[in-house]
Amino acid sequence: MAAAYNLGTAVGRIRIDSSDLRSLQSTLLGAGQGLLIFGGVAAAGFAKIVGTAAEFESSISKIAAISDTTEKELDQLRKVAIKFGQDTAFGANEAARSFETLAKAGFSAKEIIDGVGESTLRLAAAGDITLDESADVMASAIRTFGLGADQAVHVANVIAGAANESQIDVRDFAYSLKYVGGVANAAGIPIEDVAAAIAVLGENGIKASTAGTSLRKMFISLNPSSKKAASLMKELGIITADGKNQFFDATGKAKSFKEILEVLSTATKGLSDEQKLQAFNTLFGNRAMAAALLLVREGTGDFERMKAAIGNTTAEEVAEKKLDNLAGSWKKFKSSIETLFITSGSPLQSGLKTLVD
Repeated sequence: MAAAYNLGTAVGRIRIDSSDLRSLQSTLLGAGQGLLIFGGVAAAGFAKIVGTAAEFESSISKIAAISDTTEKELDQLRKVAIKFGQDTAFGANEAARSFETLAKAGFSAKEIIDGVGESTLRLAAAGDITLDESADVMASAIRTFGLGADQAVHVANVIAGAANESQIDVRDFAYSLKYVGGVANAAGIPIEDVAAAIAVLGENGIKASTAGTSLRKMFISLNPSSKKAASLMKELGIITADGKNQFFDATGKAKSFKEILEVLSTATKGLSDEQKLQAFNTLFGNRAMAAALLLVREGTGDFERMKAAIGNTTAEEVAEKKLDNLAGSWKKFKSSIETLFITSGSPLQSGLKTLVD
């Protein structure tokens, strides 16, 4: 009986121990799954850090491939891009991509570091556009008007001012400039006049490519494009008896846009509405006549008012106001996190590249 009792007790203990083992097994499996999940999250985080840093280094490498940039200059570009990521609403990766765009447009690393890069950033913030878009607009404006890199701050201010003082945005301005910029520069019309004209047209609903093509046609037509237009310009006194064109000075250079508007206004002052329509259609064609009529109707006072308002605007001030809110702070926060990933992951690039190779 004692032996049976002891055997029964032992079996009971075995059952208890087996139950405990199953419980322990379940606990260990749960812990293992937790470790796997933790490991997966950690791995994903590591991959994010490494990937973000790799993207950054890729952009820097592309700059080296498309321009004559020394290793020292590349290191400076890295530092500037990272500083942008730490201090602004734009991530270091986006900054690096904008540097790449500027490098493709022919700007040297020194020009980007000395001001073109920062001016691009200010315009992007003021215009609520990406840095890549801003880099395209800045490069196009500076190159089209034959300006130097030292004029980057001024160009950013002019574009931001035109967008801020009228119903157009920076993208509208870029579209307009695409069509009129080259012709305006060839005619000697400065970017400040072009920007004010684009802004005045924008206030009146003529925007983007329509504004650009209209202004281009106006500038081309300063010299008559047909016998009918030449005859009308003589009749209106725009071309004088001695053959002088009132739109140009004694050296053959186009007058300022304000003076061009004054010439048109004076020449057509005594015409009826019907005659004005016919005259402007003959001079500028049916596609540009609406813009020309509007600019003359608004007068030089409105043009000068707009030009002065643009001159008193800076991209930096507009950007600060637009980012002074929760959305702006959130952008800066995300930018800082991305920059943290880059500064954490960049030192691992060389070793990981060797491992992958």
